[in-house]
Amino acid sequence: MNHLRLLIAPGWPQTHRECAWALYAPDGRLLQQGHSEPRHWPGVATAGQDGPDNRLTGQACDLILLGAQSAQFRVRLPRGPAGQRNEVIAAAVEEHLLDDPEHAQLALRPGEDSSDGWRDIAVIDRNRLAGLCETLRQLGLKPHSAWPLAFLLPAKGEQGLAWAEGGLLALLHPNGQILHLPLDATLAEWPATLAELGFTLPVQAVDRENSETGRLALQAAHNAGWLRIASDPPDLAMPPPDGLLNGPLAPPSPQGDWRQSFRRPLRLAAGLALLAAGLLVADWGRLAWQATNYRQQIAQHYRDSFPTGAMVAPLLQMQRQLDQRRHTNGQLATSDFLALLAPLSEVAHFTAHRLDYDGQHLQVEASLPPSGLDDLRRRARQAGQRLEIAQQTPAGEQLKLNFSLTPDVAQ
Repeated sequence: MNHLRLLIAPGWPQTHRECAWALYAPDGRLLQQGHSEPRHWPGVATAGQDGPDNRLTGQACDLILLGAQSAQFRVRLPRGPAGQRNEVIAAAVEEHLLDDPEHAQLALRPGEDSSDGWRDIAVIDRNRLAGLCETLRQLGLKPHSAWPLAFLLPAKGEQGLAWAEGGLLALLHPNGQILHLPLDATLAEWPATLAELGFTLPVQAVDRENSETGRLALQAAHNAGWLRIASDPPDLAMPPPDGLLNGPLAPPSPQGDWRQSFRRPLRLAAGLALLAAGLLVADWGRLAWQATNYRQQIAQHYRDSFPTGAMVAPLLQMQRQLDQRRHTNGQLATSDFLALLAPLSEVAHFTAHRLDYDGQHLQVEASLPPSGLDDLRRRARQAGQRLEIAQQTPAGEQLKLNFSLTPDVAQ
């Protein structure tokens, strides 16, 4: 994915809207660059914009902080992983800060040799950086990292290159400190002071300044003999991830982006699940209404058949009346022993070991092949009987059962 690099000068976006930017391909190739307001940046969708450029929204961007909005300090830290813990870094830099380090964002210089324990630390006010990130998110961008310019200046010799951009000239001292000089009429008057501070003159500088005032100041410093514009200058180092964007300002993890991409399908699935639940409740209500209607019909049939009898459980009472009529006509009732025994005689390889009959229920201990259990259930259901298995135990190729059979009369 392409990355947009923004060089943020102090006061942006409150005092000015223009900003230097450059768009890089994933392999580091420079694709575009410019100095303009956000509406001209790649990946920024303006209000009411429509068309193919909208596909660029969500562009990842790296923040390069110019000037004194971030500070750098060199402190001694423990070697190893302990020296990279935020609380250890905050304790080491606390004496250099006017405010509590809890209100600041901290970052170590990337790729620095820490064998002697001395490390360069960048510090920026958390509210300032949070405000920048929020502004960029409102423009449709995704902040990926934030670094001070001093940590990304290209190396050239012991002193390194200076960088002129955004109305400031950034000079990196051999001891790692950074000095920012305004690009104005006073720039030509600095050589004596720079020599006293230990800078090697003349200073080699990369000219990326866009304003007319800044260009005139650079020309005056060049004429004064202490500044040389580098020919074929290298670009800034590629910013590593995060940097000052850590802790509460850390960018969303790839896992969070993955979950974000599935949020809409999950919402759709949840909506379908709620719809299915609603349909199930409606169907349950329909079945409950049918059951109530059937009970009322049964009760009405009982009143029509036995108008003088008291009605308590109409279906059971009708079954008993039917059994009495069958006995009167010499037929078997549903609860008779032979009627309950009939389904068992039709099951293949069924062997009864014990039968207990109490006038309404038939208790059976028997054995049969495991494949015959489904056949037993089916034949009992066809005969209008309820089969309740109390115990089943495998015994070699047979299955020992203890079950009961009763007439299946719905209440």
